[in-house]
Amino acid sequence: MLAIQENDPLFKSIISRIFHSIGALPSDCIITNIAYSGNKGGNVQYPGLQHVTKLRTAGDKSPVICYGFVNKERLFRAPEASVLRSDGIFYLQLPCTIQKMQKLREVILGSEINASLDAGTTLVEYCKHIRLLIHNLNNVIGTIEPNINGLKTANENSIQTEWKIIRKAILSAGPERIKKEIQLGETLTKLAGKGSKKDIALVTRQLGKINTLYKKLFDLVAKEERFTKLQIKNVIKNGESIIPIIYTIKINLERIMNNDQKV
Repeated sequence: MLAIQENDPLFKSIISRIFHSIGALPSDCIITNIAYSGNKGGNVQYPGLQHVTKLRTAGDKSPVICYGFVNKERLFRAPEASVLRSDGIFYLQLPCTIQKMQKLREVILGSEINASLDAGTTLVEYCKHIRLLIHNLNNVIGTIEPNINGLKTANENSIQTEWKIIRKAILSAGPERIKKEIQLGETLTKLAGKGSKKDIALVTRQLGKINTLYKKLFDLVAKEERFTKLQIKNVIKNGESIIPIIYTIKINLERIMNNDQKV
């Protein structure tokens, strides 16, 4: 059964009947309206193309037919349309003849498709994911650094309050707080060009180290509401071990992104 992504149920039914009438397409073929949004808001002109980009970024190798009523010249003015230059992603402008659809079917059946994005889209997605990772790491710093500083400067009257604050902040984030950052690192590994693969590999290793340290930090504050001087000392030590690694990653990511944008 074909996977058809269309906002309008009636038009989806019509598109389905038309595509089934031209003969069998690959079972994993995805057919999507360039305006497909999945009932989600967005800030791009053609969310269906952005959706296709996400699929390819995740390594999906399915052939994709994107359709719409916009001519190619106008369509390619939108940044997200660059994904149509990628291997195995085709654009069908409607209305069109059955013969044109059959010809497209023959092209798809005769194609060997890989999961790579075109160079332009790859760079855009690469930089977007780097910026998102930097943003997320800033949030991690915001969770840890001020609370660690609060513990370090606390006196006998304020230490209980500072302990409650950092405990609440760490526990609310959960032990898997760095999971999203790990996933972003994995995505960057897929998108990285030859010149930056080693640098991104270093970043992913550093993220793994942060993940280990953060879980230790979580365990330290999760034990019990009451605390000991040794516990406070270990929490501060652990937190202070995480912060410089994050700042190093951020500096490296900025450098990697700037270098790749110059190429």
